[in-house]
Amino acid sequence: MINVLQALGGKRIDMTFISDNCGALSSFKLSPIPRRYCITAFGVLCFFYIGTYVILRGNSLTTMKLFNQNVCLTPNCDDNIIKFNQTHFVNKTTKKVLMWTKFFLGGWTDDIAMFMNKSKYSCVVTTDRNELESADALMFHYLDLYVWETVPGYRRPDQVWIMYNAEAPPHLHYTGLPWLNAFNWTMTYRTDSTVHGPYGAFVPLTPEEKIKASEMYRGIDYTIGKTKMVVAVISDCPDDAQRYRHMRELQKYVDIDFFGKCGNLTCPRTNNPVCNSMVYKFRIAFENANCKDYVTEKFWHSFSRNTVPIVNWKGDQVISAPPKSYINIHDFNSAQELSDYLNLLNANDTLYNEYFSWRLNYKVFGINMWYHFENLCAALHTPREAQTIIDPDKWIRTDSCNKWSITGVLQRKWDRFLFDWGW
Repeated sequence: MINVLQALGGKRIDMTFISDNCGALSSFKLSPIPRRYCITAFGVLCFFYIGTYVILRGNSLTTMKLFNQNVCLTPNCDDNIIKFNQTHFVNKTTKKVLMWTKFFLGGWTDDIAMFMNKSKYSCVVTTDRNELESADALMFHYLDLYVWETVPGYRRPDQVWIMYNAEAPPHLHYTGLPWLNAFNWTMTYRTDSTVHGPYGAFVPLTPEEKIKASEMYRGIDYTIGKTKMVVAVISDCPDDAQRYRHMRELQKYVDIDFFGKCGNLTCPRTNNPVCNSMVYKFRIAFENANCKDYVTEKFWHSFSRNTVPIVNWKGDQVISAPPKSYINIHDFNSAQELSDYLNLLNANDTLYNEYFSWRLNYKVFGINMWYHFENLCAALHTPREAQTIIDPDKWIRTDSCNKWSITGVLQRKWDRFLFDWGW
């Protein structure tokens, strides 16, 4: 018993921590709660939680068809962009970009400046807000637009305000003000952005490059030194794409070395000779969300490791990639059908090596999230029609995937909880 002095009418009230009922220190009560009430309350809470989940997920508690899914997609609309029949372009030898926000509360100027210097055009980067009036462009990172962020107090007619984003809508939590009619350009991984900023890209080789590629790659056996079949590194466990369900199905038929917080093996992110070795034939490159054009470094880094990426792309997430360079799980009717195909490739060196034939005709480049700032520099030096983004939040969330919400976060965690318990 603990005596607690209550400042209500100057009275002292004896109150008790409930530690012998409901199994935990739960609250202050004047008297013990009968155990049957605890059980009833727990049952009602569980019923409400599960009922809410079912409403949110529809048939999520039924067996899910994971492979060969047909998804009805919502096309991106252009009615959120106002285009003007004029330009406010000013021809200058050097364009100045003012990084108005930080990047996840950190710096990003040095990386951007390094890639802008590779452009055939001249651009400089600064974080000095005193240069607002002389800046040709202002860069705003979407997830750093917090409610306390200072809005620039000056704007030239030719000054371009750019919204930058590299995250998928399920991870784009609302940070503050809506910034209506503030931005002119978008710079994201989506192909409908003003400046396209993907995580990687590829281009056809020139005739001269094809000759060199033939000398370098023709006849290579990419199975040499690869003693293991499939590797996966996943650390974001309750994800929107439910990668863990695909992994569980595949692991029934294929031996997978599963690293990361979601797997059973540990792998330091840097300078680990085992994790960075090229001993695997296939690499799981599942994205944590199935959104428009959302393909991250997981896919592009597979090429530098000479592994064949296995992806989970759906609908308008499917991007342009080197022909026959990857395997999509949704091209198969079941995990067993996919595993049979992987085992076939594993046993047939000729078939496996065909997944590297694209190197005779194409090259991959820009496997760095900052490389596309070279494209931004070029865009700033190119006259284009003036435009305004009416609602940047609406533009960025007009997608085929789920949007961020509190219920969405709880829903993902609850689904993962059920999965861990065998549902």
